[in-house]
Amino acid sequence: MEDETSRRNISFNQILGPLLAALSCFFFAISSLFVKLLGEIPPQEVVFFRCLVQFVFLLPPLIYARVPIFGDVHHLPCLFIRALAGTFALCCQFYAFQHMPLADATVIVFSSPIFTGILAYFILGESWGLFNFLGTTLCFIGIILIARPTFMFPREVDPSFNGDWQQATASLVALTGAILTSIALISLRKLAAISYLVPVLYVAMAGVILTAAGVLVTGSFQSVLCGSSHQWLLLIIGLCGIAGQSLLTKSLQLEQAGIIALVRTLDIVFAFVLQLVFLDYQASVYSLIGAALIITCNVLVILNKWMSVSKPNGEQSIIASLRVKVNECKCFFLKGKRNN
Repeated sequence: MEDETSRRNISFNQILGPLLAALSCFFFAISSLFVKLLGEIPPQEVVFFRCLVQFVFLLPPLIYARVPIFGDVHHLPCLFIRALAGTFALCCQFYAFQHMPLADATVIVFSSPIFTGILAYFILGESWGLFNFLGTTLCFIGIILIARPTFMFPREVDPSFNGDWQQATASLVALTGAILTSIALISLRKLAAISYLVPVLYVAMAGVILTAAGVLVTGSFQSVLCGSSHQWLLLIIGLCGIAGQSLLTKSLQLEQAGIIALVRTLDIVFAFVLQLVFLDYQASVYSLIGAALIITCNVLVILNKWMSVSKPNGEQSIIASLRVKVNECKCFFLKGKRNN
């Protein structure tokens, strides 16, 4: 009885990482919804206030808990890489969303699981097997069906996006953002030994400094209208950023980067649902199929993790179970042929 209870606890702990990553996607999607509602404020300014809220709310509890903010010296390179890669990735995504069709940018930005799996294999030594490949492919097909990029689903787009040079530049920036996102996830995976709030604080500090510099250089600052809903929306964006970043960081301390990158594609599904509910978005059959594919992929990821630790007889995963079934079918077929 005790062994069974212990095995169940271990099984839950093994899927806790993907579950936390899925929950982080929900907070990121809420944040994106409020960013959409703040369309009159420049995106770099929204990033500045989001990071400022995160910094103000995170620093006091870390100081009170006497958490070593700088940690060990050998953690500092990964902390700086995480902060810079995360901040620049966000800037690249905003640039792509503004300078190319949203659907095209979304597909490129959410190609990050591919790069994360490759980098995790070479840098962290994480496995990248058939299941990971199939999961990544399934999620990417789902993203394409939801976003419906113009290069695959021809339709009229904003005339301001018609320039080939602008499209190529924005695509390259979006691809850079996807790679930087993967680098940020890899660096988080290497920071498993420190408090999960410390990397979030570093992202906030980097975001405040870099976006403030960007706003000052470009002169794009626009004052927040007090008395309107602006300040409350910015506060909620910051708090959702804290929740999302904290859950994502904790999930990467518990689970492989490649798997968490796959689960993060749920972000686009949550954003899709919020658009339906709050922005009067009209869903197409492609979007529904795409959302179903992404959800199916993530359910399979969690089931695969559950089966890898919950079976005492040595079965390791869904792929292993399928192999057993295939071998059983082969034996049955061969036995039938011999009998005939």
